[in-house]
Amino acid sequence: MNADVFIELCVCRHALQSTLEGYRTSRVACEQYLSANLHLRILTVADFHELPAPVRAEVEKFFGTTTGLTVMKGIEYGETTFEIRGKKDGRTVEVTCDPAGKRIE
Repeated sequence: MNADVFIELCVCRHALQSTLEGYRTSRVACEQYLSANLHLRILTVADFHELPAPVRAEVEKFFGTTTGLTVMKGIEYGETTFEIRGKKDGRTVEVTCDPAGKRIE
């Protein structure tokens, strides 16, 4: 894989291992397969420029900058969200958006 991937699993290790045995494909295909077939949440480290335009606009409006942000793309039950962590008013905060740029509380 080209990116760091963090997986939160709600299945036993042996079930996951047998499910993925011999599964060699792209990161995106793997994320889609896993999120559709197992109850898990996949977080992938992403770059700010990879965010959809509405998410980039909302994040820039919320933080007032595009620098110093940690961007994670999350997939759970086939639904994609974007989690962005950064400094706002001197504190580290996190905002989660759907692909349309709507903030999720």
